[in-house]
Order: sequence, then structure tokens, then C-alpha cells
Amino acid sequence: MRLKTKILVLAAGVVLVAANAFGRQFQLMEASISDIHGAFQSGRLTCRDLVQQYLDRIKAYDQQGPAINAMLYVNPKALEQADAMDKAFSQGAKLEPLQCIPLVLKDLFDTADMPTTGGSLALKGMQPAEDAFTVVRLRQAGALIIGKTNLHELAITGITVSSLGGQTKNPYELTRTPGGSSGGTGAALAANFAAVGTGSDTVNSIRSPSSANSLVGIRPTRGLISRAGVIPCSFTQDAVGPITRTVADAAVVLDVMAGYDPDDPVTALGVGKIPRTYTSFLDRTALKGARIGVLRTLFGSGPDHQEVNRVMANALEGLKQQGGFGFFHDVRDNFARARQLDCSLELYRKLLIRTTSLVRIPLARNNCLPSRDHEKPKMRPEVKSVTGCGSPPVSGCSQTFVAPLRVSRKSNPLPSGDQRGGPDPDGRRNVCRADPPAAGITAYFVWGIGLPSCRVYATNLPSGDMRAFPPPPGVLAISVGVPPSTDIR
Repeated sequence: MRLKTKILVLAAGVVLVAANAFGRQFQLMEASISDIHGAFQSGRLTCRDLVQQYLDRIKAYDQQGPAINAMLYVNPKALEQADAMDKAFSQGAKLEPLQCIPLVLKDLFDTADMPTTGGSLALKGMQPAEDAFTVVRLRQAGALIIGKTNLHELAITGITVSSLGGQTKNPYELTRTPGGSSGGTGAALAANFAAVGTGSDTVNSIRSPSSANSLVGIRPTRGLISRAGVIPCSFTQDAVGPITRTVADAAVVLDVMAGYDPDDPVTALGVGKIPRTYTSFLDRTALKGARIGVLRTLFGSGPDHQEVNRVMANALEGLKQQGGFGFFHDVRDNFARARQLDCSLELYRKLLIRTTSLVRIPLARNNCLPSRDHEKPKMRPEVKSVTGCGSPPVSGCSQTFVAPLRVSRKSNPLPSGDQRGGPDPDGRRNVCRADPPAAGITAYFVWGIGLPSCRVYATNLPSGDMRAFPPPPGVLAISVGVPPSTDIR
């Protein structure tokens, strides 16, 4: 009996050594959930060995070598948790959807075993009492949280730099950002520090790093996934979701994260609308006959763009081989209009700063100048000075209209008490009211560029008031109060 026991122990030891040896042969790079689970089931890999390999990569590449700087925290109990999973699996435990799948969380998600800081030095060491709803679900599905990732501080914008974590780099090009604000998760997955991850999205914060790091990200429909226990940015716009390497992995993680949570009442909208599994919609022939739009207008034409264009050409060829066909379209007129609007918004932003602070800020007009002739937006004809425009007419009054990319500066100070109104030179409505402006103040009007309902508008302004904001619906921008000597070009 004792001999038999020794033989069994020896056999178990041989199997474990063999599993570790095979684990080192397991292709960790770009491994998917199905790859990892297949290796577990075939005995080629243990959870501990898998986690150790990811930890080795974090140690080698996150703070040294290329110094990706994606990780804020690494789970100190990761190997201990991996051992527990190995033990349970060896005893016949069910293989859960995310069993021993190393996962990184954007550091907005509350975790009871690691700090949650939003990347802010002001919140350093903050320790939640419990996991976020989605973190509970991920753990229940077997996920092993290997660490938490850097983000743009408090998810405010999109280049992933924080006071606590510094700047995260893009693993594909270390001189570029990984996008954001979930750029730490994006960079960690691209660098193979984990298999899957989570992000949050208020404007573009899941999709941006997914695009920049060649990943798959899903911003879910509002109400599909609970945001309870996730540091908020906007109650009406926040969403959380998976970031993965493949569409199939995204579907698996989405299955786990989606569901009703009474602590986030908006999830009631999803009750009865969540399918049994999103993986049922995976279809290898889904691209057959698909019409794929390609906006070539946005492709660069210079020599520095050719490498990217070659990659795009290969990707389009791959889509074609999967049954899709490209619809190539150069929307030059729409592109010019979009560029014109973008420049007008930039002009408005800087005018607003100048009119409220009177600090001289260069408007960097050249940044908005088109680089190719076909991109030049069509300009509105310059507006001439208009006299006798009051209601009743005020002798000698005049107006200044700021058109896109250029300014017509034909104006005089408005007389005190002027109650100007009536049509503008193009026959539209509501030119101006000033009640009264301060001495030496000139009225400037920024048109709603490119809008069919374009009109000029200003509110009653107290003496000396330097702004008219916000504009009413349908009006792009208004600014009142620029001194006549200010160069607003």
C-alpha cells in the first residue's frame, strides 16, 4: 500500500513537471480564451504557469526595457490564486467561462484587494470595501485579476497620462500614446501582460485604445452593464465594457459583465433584452457580401504615410478574401465641410478665451489651413459694414462678422444704449442687442458655419460684460467684447 502511494505521488509529480514543460511551449503571445482553455484541458498548461508567464512579461517590459508603463498595481496574490484554481480544476471543478483567464482592470473599477485611484495622486492608497458589481461577476466566472492599469487621470481625456502613473506608451510605437482614457488596458493587452481587460467609455475611451492597439473593444448600449462601483465621469454618458484581442473573446467577456444591478437603476432597461449568450452571434461567414466603406480621403499621401497605407491595403485584402467587398469613396466636399467646421470651432474656443480673459492668445490660424487645394472649404463672401441697422435705425452703427478662417473687420464701437435688432446683410434675423456695451467695446458675431439655419444672435449684456454664452440652439458661437485693437486673425 505504501509503495502504491509512493508511485501515485511520483506519477503526480511527473505529470506536474510535464505540464510545466509543456506550459513553457505554450504560445502565450496573442493567446485567446479558447487557446488557454484548450491548453488546460489537454494538460499542456497549468494556471500557475500561465500566470507566471504574464507576470514575467510585466516585470520585463512594464517598468524596464521599453517601459510601457501600463500597470498601476500587480496583484500580489496572483500566484496563490492560480494555485487554488489548479487545485480545484484537478479535483474536477467545472471550467468556468473565464477560468484562470488573467485579466486587467482599468483603475476605475473598485477592488476589495487592491487600491482604486483613478490614476490620481490625490487618491493614492484608496482602498474600497468591496468589489464593483462587474468585478464580482468577473471573479465568479473564474477570471484571475492580475492587476490594474493606468488611465488618463480620472478618465478625463484620451492620451493616458496620470499624476500617479505617468505616461503610458503604445507598445507598437513607443513614441505614441496608446489612446485613452483606457489606454493602460489597451497597452497591457497589446504587450501581452494579460489575456483580456476592461475599460470605461464616456466619449471614446474604450474605442480609442482598441483602435490604437489593434484590439476589440465594445462600448455597450446604455443599461446593458452596471457602472456601480466604477469611478464616474458622466452619469448620462458613462459606459463600461470589455477590451480583448478577438471578437470571440469580447463576446465571452460581455456575457459575463452584462446584467441587471439594482445599484445602477439604468440597467433595468436591459432586463429581458440580453440574449442567453452573445457568442451565438459569432459567424465566420458574416462578411460574405458585406459592403465595406473605405474613406480614402483620409489616407495620407506623403512618403511617411506609405507604410500605414500598405498595412491598410493588406487589411482590406483580408476583408475581401472573407467575402466582403470595398466601397471606395472620396467624400471631398463633406471632408472640406468637416474641416471647415473643425476650424470654426477652434476659432470659437480661442475667441471665447480671449473675450473672457482679455489675455492675448495666438489663434494659430495656420493650423487650420488646408494642405491640399481640394480640401479648401468654400468661404462665405466677406460681409460689408451695414449702417442704419437699428430698430428704429441708429445712425452710424456697424457690425463685424467673423467668417470661417478669416475676419471682416469693419466695425465701430457701439454707442451706449444701442438696442440693435433686425435683419443681417443676408436677410437673416436677430443681428444684435447690446445694453449698453462698455466704452470702446466692439461687437463680434461668429456665424453658425455651414448650418442651414445659420443666424446671428446675442443676448442683453450688462455694461462691461465680455461674453454671450451659451448660444441658443442652432447657433454655433457668439462672442461680444473684443477690444477694437485686438488682432483676432
